[in-house]
Amino acid sequence: QITLAAGAGDINQEVLTLKRVGDGDLYMAGWNLRDESGNLYTFPSSPELVLFAGGAVRLYSKGGTDTATEIYWNRSEPAYESNELITLEDPQGNVRATYRVP
Repeated sequence: QITLAAGAGDINQEVLTLKRVGDGDLYMAGWNLRDESGNLYTFPSSPELVLFAGGAVRLYSKGGTDTATEIYWNRSEPAYESNELITLEDPQGNVRATYRVP
């Protein structure tokens, strides 16, 4: 579930929060986040992000060093615009969540 998109249009503030809903661990390798402008983030296989039941992670558009709860896209420009739809897709391309940026 995408629970928050904040700071749209400001590379230093832009962040998405993803939360694991459901049981069990969710291995994120190959999952994609995309927006209506064509920006695409693919979760890497190494190191692979694992969302534990009830767990959450923040994806920042700016650069940084990944941790267990914060990951960085390493973009030089913002990815999202207000009112844009963000889609989370599993590795097979099935839409698993959507979120409209405020």
